[in-house]
Amino acid sequence: MSLPREVEEITTRYRVAGGDNLRAAYVIGSAALGDWWPGASDVDMVALVDSVDPVNDGRLRELHARVRADPGTGAAPDLEVLYLTDGDLAQAPARVGARPHHRAGLLRRDADMTTPVIWHSLAQHGVPVAGSPELGAVWLDDGELRAWCRSNLSSHWAGWAARGAQPATRGGMLLLTDWAVAWCVLGVLRLCHTIDTGEIASKSGAGRWALSAPVLDPALDPGERTLIEEALALRAAAPDGPATADRRRASTRRDRVVALLRRVIDEYA
Repeated sequence: MSLPREVEEITTRYRVAGGDNLRAAYVIGSAALGDWWPGASDVDMVALVDSVDPVNDGRLRELHARVRADPGTGAAPDLEVLYLTDGDLAQAPARVGARPHHRAGLLRRDADMTTPVIWHSLAQHGVPVAGSPELGAVWLDDGELRAWCRSNLSSHWAGWAARGAQPATRGGMLLLTDWAVAWCVLGVLRLCHTIDTGEIASKSGAGRWALSAPVLDPALDPGERTLIEEALALRAAAPDGPATADRRRASTRRDRVVALLRRVIDEYA
């Protein structure tokens, strides 16, 4: 897989800046799946280090600060990096637990990113960065992958549906925006795709799959197809969050998004 030029440049700088402390790095997500949009997409990565002891967190923060401060970085995309060891990858994510995770300029420790989706993404489409070796043993379990996707539908995405159904909440207001429509519609379809096929898809890939495959029963109605087509168009336009100019249309569209979320959750979760 050939990475976009901007992604190749910043990930190479990151790999060089990491020196001996960074054993390997792999790009996953939209940049590795041909669905990366300049100015909108982050660069999702997994990096392998010798130790994930908290005592080393300061070094990781310094690494990201150096990359961001590099004059050549400019308006480069943000790096979202999960730090693991070879031993982590060889066992189930549920046993690994919290690991350092750099996102939106901050390094945190949590278990949100140690999921079967990340492990399977690495195995299916991880792209080595700047001379990183091929991956070693990676724990994979299709049953666990599908179970995680169903759980995510019934928790994370059910929460979006509940908030979207309450117009006065922050979630209800967010679903008036183009960004949230694309995020929610294509986000749940990614999970449907993985549950049905066992493969990790990009957001756009999942949307196209939903339009061409028998996803829901009964089949997608014209309104649902139109909503998915709109979400794909918004994804391609890389929306950054502003609400649509037509408030009444945005409100109607929000109701359709909530209805689709609920139907997907009822059928797949």
